[in-house]
Amino acid sequence: MQSPKRYRSVVVAVATLATLGLSRPADAQAEENWGAVVYVIIGYTVNSLLIVGGVVATIANMAAVSSNERPSDGWLGAGYALGGLNIIAGSVALSFEHYVIGGVGLGVGLLSAGMGIAAHSQPEVGAKSSPLVGVDLPRWIVAPTIFPSQSGAHGVGLGLRLALP
Repeated sequence: MQSPKRYRSVVVAVATLATLGLSRPADAQAEENWGAVVYVIIGYTVNSLLIVGGVVATIANMAAVSSNERPSDGWLGAGYALGGLNIIAGSVALSFEHYVIGGVGLGVGLLSAGMGIAAHSQPEVGAKSSPLVGVDLPRWIVAPTIFPSQSGAHGVGLGLRLALP
């Protein structure tokens, strides 16, 4: 085991080297400001373009869903892709404490992906309907149940029942 005196000298040497190694020239502030300007230009531009694209894809998919039609595969793909990219970009912006653009991007991403899923669930144009349409099938029903116990008190639980047509 090292002696405390030797241990202290190692800590002082590491701290001195770290202090000297982390010193920056006088123009370090200018470099940091330039990085912030580039981040704002690129970050906000990319996020804004993703948000606009996500809104357009959401509107296209929403129009198709409201008319009970399935949109083209391009709009479906755009809804999924831009929704996912907006979710990622919005989460990254929120992690860097850019709450407005991050929140808007995350919201548009979730809405765009959700409308893509809703549009994808619409039947395709000219698709044949299922042969079971209009046929009553047995179904399982899960319902809350109250039942007596041996001590006379009532118990509660879930019951499973088969409902026949």
